[in-house]
Amino acid sequence: MSYHLFIKSGLIGRLHLNNEKFLNFIKEIEEGYHTDVTFHNACHATDVLHCMYYFSTIPNISVNFKDWDLLAMFVAACIHDYDHPGLSNKFLVQIGDPLAILYNDKSVLENHHCAMSFSILFKEQNNFLEHLDKEKVNDFRETVISLVLATDLAEHLQILTLFKKKILNIPKCVQREDKILLMKILIKCADVSNASKDKVSYSKWVDGIMEEFYRQGDREKELNIPLSPFGNRDVPKPNSCQKSFVEFIATPIFE
Repeated sequence: MSYHLFIKSGLIGRLHLNNEKFLNFIKEIEEGYHTDVTFHNACHATDVLHCMYYFSTIPNISVNFKDWDLLAMFVAACIHDYDHPGLSNKFLVQIGDPLAILYNDKSVLENHHCAMSFSILFKEQNNFLEHLDKEKVNDFRETVISLVLATDLAEHLQILTLFKKKILNIPKCVQREDKILLMKILIKCADVSNASKDKVSYSKWVDGIMEEFYRQGDREKELNIPLSPFGNRDVPKPNSCQKSFVEFIATPIFE
C-alpha cells in the first residue's frame, strides 16, 4: 500500500526517482518493523503515511508544499517508527539501554529511527536520491529528520504552542521555518490519527497500544522499577488511558 500511495501521488515520476531503488528502500524499511510489536509496527507506519497522503489532497494544505516537501513528508511517515522495540524512551533511559547511551537520552527512539533508515537509504541498491547533488540530499535529509523527531511526545507541547502562536492566522506558509512547522503538525496529527478512526478500527489500535504498555510493565516488574502509567496488566485501565490520550494529545492538535 505504501508504494501504491507514492505511485498514486505521482512523485516518483515527477521527481525522476529510480523506481527500482525506491521500491527496494520501501521493502527494506517494511522488513525492519517488528511483527511482534503490537502497535508501533508496519501497519501503523502505513496508516500514518495514508493520513499524510490524505492531508496532501486538501487544497488549503497542499498549496504550501512542493513535490520535494511532499516526498519528505511521505518518507518521514514510512520511517518514523522503524525498528521500534515496543518500549518507551523513558524506559530505555531508565535501564541504560545502549540506544539511550548512544543518543544521550534525547529522543532516543526517534534518533534511532532516522539513523537506521538513512543508513538503509544510502545503500547503493536503495539510493533513489543518487541523481541529486549533495545540497539537495542534505536538505531532504534535514527535513525528514526534523519531522521524525517531532513525533517524540516529549516535544508535543512545545511544537503545538509554537504552531498556535505562529501559524493559525496565516493562510499560507511563506517562511521555510513556518512550512517545516506545519509539516511537523501534520505528521503529529497523522501519528495520533487512530483516535479519529471508526470505532472498530480505533478499538484495534487501542488493544495494540495497551498490549505494548503491558509488556513494558511486565519488564518493569521483572527489573523492580516503577511501573509506567497504564502498564499494569493486572489492573487494566484502557478507558482511562484513552481518555487522557484524546483529551491531552489528540484533541488539542486536531483543533
